[in-house]
Amino acid sequence: SASVSKVLDWLASVSGKKTIVLLSTGVDTSSTKQIQDLLRRAKTSDVRIMAVSLTGNLRNPPATGKKKTPPAKAALSAQQFAEADMLLRQIAESTGGLAYFPTSSNELPAIFEQIAQIVRHEFSLAFAPPIEDGAVHLLEVRVTANSSGDSPGNGPVGLSAAPAASNYRLDYRRAYQAPSPANP
Repeated sequence: SASVSKVLDWLASVSGKKTIVLLSTGVDTSSTKQIQDLLRRAKTSDVRIMAVSLTGNLRNPPATGKKKTPPAKAALSAQQFAEADMLLRQIAESTGGLAYFPTSSNELPAIFEQIAQIVRHEFSLAFAPPIEDGAVHLLEVRVTANSSGDSPGNGPVGLSAAPAASNYRLDYRRAYQAPSPANP
């Protein structure tokens, strides 16, 4: 969390679209406060995070041919992996990104190709906040078909999702921070 926060600090002054490809186990030794601060900050950041878990080979080590009873630590490790996965998923999803959990390093090229395609072919939508109160506001984005029956891609962004809209995947930030009111 501390490392990602530092990268977000550095990217704050960079203009344009920004995506971080985070290669991590997800195991975080930061304090709970640092993790919560990162999640809060990531939610309103203009940086998307694509998280790739590096725990696949740790969870599924190559077979040695010997049958062994899992040690007592294995349950704890399984819980740590679950917590790490949850953190990577939370970080990515809060920024409109995705989290990937390959089971082996052989899956990495396909994942990186998918990330490259997403970054190259993304569509951005922006708006001017209706109020300048400096507060964090939640966002919800839905796609609907327009009244003429055209495909969802040609319709307006609306209040309810149409069945045909399920062909689309929406990746978006879950919140934004409105600008603070100007001082007179």
